[in-house]
Amino acid sequence: MLGFDEARPFPAEERSLLTPLSGLIAQALERARLYDHENALARGLQNALLPQQLPTLPEARITGRYLPATAWMDIGGDWYDAIPTTHGIVLVVRDVEGHNPAAAATRGQLRSAVRAFAAAGQQPAEVMAGINRLLLDLDPDQLASSPAASMP
Repeated sequence: MLGFDEARPFPAEERSLLTPLSGLIAQALERARLYDHENALARGLQNALLPQQLPTLPEARITGRYLPATAWMDIGGDWYDAIPTTHGIVLVVRDVEGHNPAAAATRGQLRSAVRAFAAAGQQPAEVMAGINRLLLDLDPDQLASSPAASMP
């Protein structure tokens, strides 16, 4: 909105300048609204894919915190987990290449598979082999780190 203290006519020159300018401002505001919406969605997805609660163990205290590498990109393929099994606890810290919804989706699939393999009693080497096969099936061009450890 453009306002003045008192009524005034807008000559054709001013109207020809202000009309396209108002359209550009409206587009900028719409893009900002869309960015805010997508950013909130990305943060929600990122948080939903991280463990909501880590297990409590008498022999160890486990804590975790996720901080994005860049302030403007809250979504990506990084994750951590602690999975209690009959053999002990499996600690997982992994990274799927990329900082976008596709990386987060791949991460979600890999995280679920890691939990399923570990809960089924597989040893860490078997879990990693299974995750590697799954990653190749999902996207052979996608890269993911593979650190995991098992604590008795």
